[in-house]
Amino acid sequence: MKKSKYIKGILIAALSVVFLVFTGCAVASLMTEWGHVKGIATDSVTGEPIDGVYVGAYSNDYYYDYNDWSEDYDYTDGGGSYDLRLSTGDYDIYYEKDGYRDVRLYDINVIAPFTQSRDIEMEPDNPTPTPTLMDKLYVTRTGNTNLYDVFYVERETGRMNVDANSPIATGQGPAGILYLSGKTMLCVANSLENSVSAYSSIGPYTQVSGSPFKLASTDGTAYKLAFDSTLNKVFISLKSSSSPGKIEYLNVIDGNNVNVGGLINAPDLADDPQDIIAHSSNSILYIASRAGNMITTYNTSADSVSGTFSITDPVAISFYESGSRLYVVSGSTKTLTTLDVANPTAITKVEPDMIITTDAGRTVIDCEVAPDKSLLFTLEGGPTGYYIRSWNIASGPPFTEIQAELSLGTTSVSSIYYSQIGNYLFAAHDGAAMDGIRVFDVGNYPSSGINEVPDSPFSGGAQYYMMDM
Repeated sequence: MKKSKYIKGILIAALSVVFLVFTGCAVASLMTEWGHVKGIATDSVTGEPIDGVYVGAYSNDYYYDYNDWSEDYDYTDGGGSYDLRLSTGDYDIYYEKDGYRDVRLYDINVIAPFTQSRDIEMEPDNPTPTPTLMDKLYVTRTGNTNLYDVFYVERETGRMNVDANSPIATGQGPAGILYLSGKTMLCVANSLENSVSAYSSIGPYTQVSGSPFKLASTDGTAYKLAFDSTLNKVFISLKSSSSPGKIEYLNVIDGNNVNVGGLINAPDLADDPQDIIAHSSNSILYIASRAGNMITTYNTSADSVSGTFSITDPVAISFYESGSRLYVVSGSTKTLTTLDVANPTAITKVEPDMIITTDAGRTVIDCEVAPDKSLLFTLEGGPTGYYIRSWNIASGPPFTEIQAELSLGTTSVSSIYYSQIGNYLFAAHDGAAMDGIRVFDVGNYPSSGINEVPDSPFSGGAQYYMMDM
């Protein structure tokens, strides 16, 4: 019996050892399972993954010297991915890379054997701002083409980027171009076929039903455009040296409903109504009749002429609405005239006229108001080159020229355009050298001068004519 009990005791002891061995292995297996913290590190500005970020996990259970020890660490791969293998516990996770600001995640609870995702964004030490695009700049091409272009302009830099849809086909001889923001429409005056094309201004720039709209008059060519937002009419000046001058209009019901309205009732309008501007709220149209040597105010609601004022060779006009002043430049006399048009039926001149240039080789071509800067820009040129002058119109006339003239080179320039969105002035080259479009930064005035932006001119390879935004 003793022997039997002894043997039985040995067997029990042996089984106990075997049990302890196996159960101990199981416990050890459980004790050595890991939890995982995985994720992707990306650039906060570009959104791109960052390679080579150090990712270290530090346990909260111990006091430690951060520089000497971590529970686990990894470096992100080319896709920005990392994987930390950690035992159960609470951790602070550090993300570091030269050129980026450190990121810290505190008290991250890890439970083995589970995996959790921790994606992070890292901010560059000196981030390059993501360019903000301005509204689109629309530009017609000249040189007997039937094309116009659409550009985006970076608000911070003035740099121009061509729209993927450009160039866009229109009628023959595109001249004036006009964006109707309230109708999300774009209109182009086609001078060689006397028509107006109307497009949806959101790509792919398809023409609206019925476009192009053939104008009724055969006397004159479609030239410039103006929009009366009160009456929903687009007015078109018909450039011609014959008398009387003619203005036609389109009715714009909405972005897909346009029709030809006909001629305005102005049998006494002076010939060659070259430049037109519409007042934003009082249904007055300002008309510069170049060959007729006349400025006319036209009441579009009453369909009648309100007032006139005689000026020699008014090649271009620009309107300072808040001051009720119309600025008129004369091509042949090279003068700048300021008109008070607060009362459209009684236009008066604000003395004195100003001589823009005394250079015998130049003529005055265009003018443009920057109302938010109280500036007026004038464009002049000829065989000696093309130039922009900048005038302070906060008081006067006479006006003060704020800096030396801006040189545009010797290639012909057809027009200038100012945008308040980014405070940039654009100048369109229409010469055979195809010098593109120049951009000048007006945003820092008056603390500093007006200067051409880096990399200007843009989009060489075409002859550009008129612009709108």
